[in-house]
Amino acid sequence: MVVDKISNLIINLKNASSAGKSNVVVSNSKLTQNILKVLEDSKFIKSFDVKEKTRSINVELAYNEEGNPAITDVKRISKLSKRVYMASSLINNVQNGLGLTVVSTSAGVMSAKAARAAKVGGEVMFEIW
Repeated sequence: MVVDKISNLIINLKNASSAGKSNVVVSNSKLTQNILKVLEDSKFIKSFDVKEKTRSINVELAYNEEGNPAITDVKRISKLSKRVYMASSLINNVQNGLGLTVVSTSAGVMSAKAARAAKVGGEVMFEIW
C-alpha cells in the first residue's frame, strides 16, 4: 500500500484549521519537516515541534486577529501518479500573491518565490492559501 505523506500532511493541516483546532499531530519525516519550515517562514503555521520518541510532529496552527485560519484551502499539484516539474520562471503566483506554492528543488524544499530568486526549478508539490 502506497501512502502519499505530502497529501496527508496538507489535508490534516487544512482540516484542523477549518475545525478551529490550535494544534495538529502529523507523522515525522525529513520531507515533512522541510515543508513545515517553509510554511512556518511564510506564516501559514505558528510553529512545529518534533517528537523523536513518538516519531510525530506537533504543529501549532496560525490564525489572524479575527480568528480566521491562515490555511483556507490546499491543492496538490504533483501526485504519485503524475509528477509535475517546472522551471522557476514558469511557476505562477497563487491567489494573486496571497497563497504559496511549495517546490522541491535540487537546493531543497522552498517556496516558489525563493525558487525564482535562486533560479532553480523542480517538482511543484502543492499550493496553499
